[in-house]
Amino acid sequence: MLQLQHFRLITGQERPTYGELLVAGSPVGFPGPDRGTVDQKYSLQKDKTVLQNVMLGRRLEKGLVRYGLKWRAYRDEAVEMLKRMRINESDFNKYDYELSGGMMQRVAIAQALMKKPKIFLMDEPFGALDENTRNEMQVLILELWQEYGMTILFVTHTLTEALYLGSRIFVLSQHHPTGNTQGAKIVYDTRLPTAQNMRIKESLEFVKLREQIEGEFFNPESVKAVHDFNVTHPDAFSNGIPDGIFESSTTNKHNQDKRQ
Repeated sequence: MLQLQHFRLITGQERPTYGELLVAGSPVGFPGPDRGTVDQKYSLQKDKTVLQNVMLGRRLEKGLVRYGLKWRAYRDEAVEMLKRMRINESDFNKYDYELSGGMMQRVAIAQALMKKPKIFLMDEPFGALDENTRNEMQVLILELWQEYGMTILFVTHTLTEALYLGSRIFVLSQHHPTGNTQGAKIVYDTRLPTAQNMRIKESLEFVKLREQIEGEFFNPESVKAVHDFNVTHPDAFSNGIPDGIFESSTTNKHNQDKRQ
């Protein structure tokens, strides 16, 4: 669970006050097509149709002349992307007010993926959707993640959603022993197995881990010092405490090697 400011740092909209932020080993520069974003508030242009919205990135990138020369190729690319998002051709010429919430979010995802980003930032994209639509979108995100091989940073306040979608989970908390609530710290960081289907949400291990995190990190009465938190991922900022419920043998071995 990350904060909006983290996203602004990754996209290059803000600069860190100290230290260095790297993407694929290189310092983050200005905003670029290698980083795409989808917000909770739909990013569609109200004066453009579904198809025009998805093609908008190419138009802004290429300029009117070069865009016009390859308009048909860009249109075909946009059509294929919309079909991948399960949008029917009968909806291509509709405006945002004619679409459901789930359809608008699918179009926004298609719009962002047209530039083939290596990093995809999603800030509570399903927060306003009903449960059935939300479940459909979660499955779609897992499919896209596997198909495109991109890194997805997904912000959510729904713990079940985080555990289902994530291959690694960060929990941020403002609860500190000093009573200082300015800013949040990573209080839980561990690897998760890749979800295969919705039934995993009902499994005993899934429910136990969710209850553990809720009890230890979301309960204001359960206040710990940062060094007591479970930060067991091999790339985490400390070795952490004993292995979590869902950790793989590779993670366990890595941590044992680090402690030797």
